[in-house]
Amino acid sequence: MDQTLERWLPVVGYEGYYEVSDQGRVRSVERYIKGGHGCRALRKSKTLRLYSQNGYLYAELSRSGKSKRYAVHRLVLLAFIGPRPDDLCARHLNGQREDNTLANLDYGSYRQNSNDRYAHGTASPQLNTDQVTEIRLLATTGTDRHSLARQYGVSPMTISLIKGGHTWKHLLRPPVDRLSPLYAAIAMRFWLG
Repeated sequence: MDQTLERWLPVVGYEGYYEVSDQGRVRSVERYIKGGHGCRALRKSKTLRLYSQNGYLYAELSRSGKSKRYAVHRLVLLAFIGPRPDDLCARHLNGQREDNTLANLDYGSYRQNSNDRYAHGTASPQLNTDQVTEIRLLATTGTDRHSLARQYGVSPMTISLIKGGHTWKHLLRPPVDRLSPLYAAIAMRFWLG
């Protein structure tokens, strides 16, 4: 990366405190701060350490003693392209969540984003009715959602939504004839009392 060609713009909402580059880096702005006993101290500019969560990079920004984490791709898009329209979402064009260069980011429809994930092979696996039934049964026997999430390749939130009946609502009772004998026995005991 040729840093002489790197462009920096103020982070929206943190002007005078932080800047974000078209290469996906975030830095603090050199400024004077109030020190002890009414003195002013020069705080030099420095590039922030980024945090990874679920494959996305985050920067922790502080102002007036309050800190908040922001997804770097959102900071880049907001600074260089502008606010996200309500009906669009942020897209990583090459499928690499940690690549927050402006050339790799754009706003697009949720359908485009979904198509991108399938094209790049980063889409979440789809569950079938048998798997959802097994998830519900295992959840009722005390298996924790993190274990189930790892077992079925989905997020713990997906497991919670299935268990709580917020998704897959059409599966009221398990089709016991399609389950293994162990799961069928558990299902009958659970649903029949």
